[in-house]
Amino acid sequence: MIKDTIQAAVEEIDDTAVFCYDEKSAMNVRADGHVGTIAYLQEVTNATVIKRNYREVVEWQVVLEFMRFTEFHDSGEERDEIRAALMKEEVLPFIAEIRKRAPEVGNVALEFPIYEFDANEVGVVLKFKMDEAVC
Repeated sequence: MIKDTIQAAVEEIDDTAVFCYDEKSAMNVRADGHVGTIAYLQEVTNATVIKRNYREVVEWQVVLEFMRFTEFHDSGEERDEIRAALMKEEVLPFIAEIRKRAPEVGNVALEFPIYEFDANEVGVVLKFKMDEAVC
């Protein structure tokens, strides 16, 4: 299952990160007060059945976010420092690890959102595609 592969890759690069697979509003309540990194995998809502190497596979659109919480009212520079740390410590190692486990992972798009739920949430969103064989 896609979730299990992603969770194993997250745990390989950071065994202290909290892995969440839930809708964002529910995860947000559980994450309040957490210190450290949270890896939030959104429920998969987009997929395409494609033919690859003479077999059908489901190509899933994956959205994974690495986030940390900071003090309220931090400056843009302080949030940039946290994003830079997330890139170095979580995002780039995760991309290398997931490509070992799922070689079909190609380009990974990154987003740096401004948050609507918590003013102290800082994160990096990864968007990529992963295959799962059709049985």
